[in-house]
Amino acid sequence: MSQPDHDKEKMMSYSLQRRKETIHALTLMSLFIVLMIVSAKVVIPVSIIPITLQVTIAILSGILLGPKMGVLAQITYVVMGLVGLPVFSSGGGPGYILTPTFGYLLGFIACSFVSGFLSCTLIKEKTEVGRVYFYLLLSSILALIVCYGFGILYLLVLSNLYSGFSDGNYSFGKTILVGVLPFIVKDGLLCVLASELARRLWRFRLVGTR
Repeated sequence: MSQPDHDKEKMMSYSLQRRKETIHALTLMSLFIVLMIVSAKVVIPVSIIPITLQVTIAILSGILLGPKMGVLAQITYVVMGLVGLPVFSSGGGPGYILTPTFGYLLGFIACSFVSGFLSCTLIKEKTEVGRVYFYLLLSSILALIVCYGFGILYLLVLSNLYSGFSDGNYSFGKTILVGVLPFIVKDGLLCVLASELARRLWRFRLVGTR
């Protein structure tokens, strides 16, 4: 085989591999968007912030898709809701920006990036199995904290600046009471579960997406 033919074959092989990787990435990203939609509909109403499994799915999307694709999946999900598709726990539409839960939707984007970036950074090819779980758990917990931060800050600002907020002005303490305490035990346990699930699925994660 001549050199030009050999180079052409290598280029075709590389192109085919890239196409497969793109299809794989888009398939997994679509799967996580669907999981976000489904988990939004499994709701336990608690005060003004409902309990869902979405933060767990957001964390897993970052770990298994990587920070870039994980963030893209979460942004796509949020945009779908804002344009009117009923993908959020209480429907959708641009008016959702003025709801108490919108800060957590923004937090899903941030926590997906944090969990993806930290897990990709901390876990190397030769990392011991025990440490892999520890790093995944650490990434999940820090990502959860970031998500809470977005949710609390948004709720605090919304309640104090938006006159249409029906529950009145919130203090920082009340914001914690409403936006964190009802969920922290559930989310902490789910971080443990999500980390173990991510450890088992780690070999199926997207590579080269950091």
